[in-house]
Amino acid sequence: MPSTKQDFSFMQEFGFKEIVNSAADGVIVTRADNIDPPGPGIVYANSAMTRISGYAPQELIGKNPRILQGEKTSPTTIILIRQHLEKKQPLRCRILNYRKDGASYWVELSIMPLKGPDGAITHFASIQRDITAYKKVEDLLLELPNLDSETKLFTSAAFFDAVDKEWRRAFRHHSVFTLLMFQLTSRNKVIDKLAPSHAELTGSLCRDLFRKEDTVGRTGSNEFCVLMPETDESHSQLVKSRLTQLFLSRRNQSENLLKDDLNLVSTVTEVKLLDENSQTIFIRARQQLQASMLDAG
Repeated sequence: MPSTKQDFSFMQEFGFKEIVNSAADGVIVTRADNIDPPGPGIVYANSAMTRISGYAPQELIGKNPRILQGEKTSPTTIILIRQHLEKKQPLRCRILNYRKDGASYWVELSIMPLKGPDGAITHFASIQRDITAYKKVEDLLLELPNLDSETKLFTSAAFFDAVDKEWRRAFRHHSVFTLLMFQLTSRNKVIDKLAPSHAELTGSLCRDLFRKEDTVGRTGSNEFCVLMPETDESHSQLVKSRLTQLFLSRRNQSENLLKDDLNLVSTVTEVKLLDENSQTIFIRARQQLQASMLDAG
């Protein structure tokens, strides 16, 4: 139930109360003000949220949606959601949430701004579809023959397939994604073939930093690429900085890596409407990386 008479009025205005009460997907509505902690309060939750999260609607009313987040919820995804809320923009993403009993579950999250009678955005509606079972099957299929033996990242074939699927989805839904591409250098020169220690370092960096919903692949002997769905260039630049910082931290802890004068060069490339296919954005990403390598040299 809505928490106040004022919030109840918006339910009548939008006319979807009867629909969402019987929907199979979870629906939460929050106010659009006060994005800073404690954050926007929940004013409505449908009955499906009880099945998905274990919380009764009255337990969610007045709380912040962060009540559904936990230890392994991606900080990157949380930042992405906040950015879209601040800009009052719609968003579609995947996020790992937690039930009342502490069990984790995956949801596909769609957030939409809602306008009041005067045209101003007053609330956000969040549709949450439980995709836990689908995610388990997806993870199992991806892990079978598609991992590089040295880094345990996806092979180039598996990665290109993921980019192609994401490009098709972005084209249909007018969504955004970015490619973060990087290479290792030694004494300002590109390494033709990575040593086992270099490959191990790269694999561990990627597994520790990137989100579950990101796809990380080894697209060359010394070329790595990260597909980040529902992520624009400005946010990807923040992730790029975190990658560099984490790389330097781990490099500086190893005498052998310091002796190699190992460094990392990376670029970020956002999909554009003019990209005719998935290969177009990948080629553009590679060209940008090569230009960055020349600048670094």
